[in-house]
Amino acid sequence: MIYLFAPALEVDRRRFGPGEPCARFLGRQHEERRSGYLRIRRRLFLLVPGIWACWWGSPSSWPLTSHSGPWLFLSTVAVLILVWIEFGKAANKAARERDDVLRTLD
Repeated sequence: MIYLFAPALEVDRRRFGPGEPCARFLGRQHEERRSGYLRIRRRLFLLVPGIWACWWGSPSSWPLTSHSGPWLFLSTVAVLILVWIEFGKAANKAARERDDVLRTLD
């Protein structure tokens, strides 16, 4: 989890200079947001081995069969796939917003 979200907590905000247009600053902000979404998206599946290890090591004598079968593992992986898709959509939206802002400069 630290490897997944720690780079997002970095405080490396670049200021814009007095001669830089606000549109370029906004475009850079959208690009940073897009790259953050893609960074998390690339690292999201690093959680799968841990989830698999927890599922594999769980006791098979649970009172509820839904916890002892593969359904918990498969449903967690399905949720991760949906989150991966949503991070991709958010990155595409940030790219579109960046392009719209940069188009105003031309």
